[in-house]
Amino acid sequence: SNLEPEITREILNGMSPQQLNRYECFRRSGLPKPTIKKLIAGITASPCSQTTAMVVSGMCKVFVGEVVELACTVRDECGEAGPLRPRHLREAYRRLQRRMPHAIVPRLL
Repeated sequence: SNLEPEITREILNGMSPQQLNRYECFRRSGLPKPTIKKLIAGITASPCSQTTAMVVSGMCKVFVGEVVELACTVRDECGEAGPLRPRHLREAYRRLQRRMPHAIVPRLL
């Protein structure tokens, strides 16, 4: 639709410089598709298509983004500043697991 670029522009204009920087980093980031394909093939014991790797990579990127965003909230709630610490990420991950008790949340940490 013709409204999408306009809405996106409004959202971006409403972001703080820190939020805009995180958004730009998020947009530029990505997980290597060959690594994702190997991981999926190792788990499923069957070949993985490029499309499947792309979808899984995108889902992983969103998951990591959610963990990082929640970790920033955790850091702020603790009254801390500076880079994220492992404890912020662990607490964010724990909160995500608690928020989605019936969802399959990877056991990473």
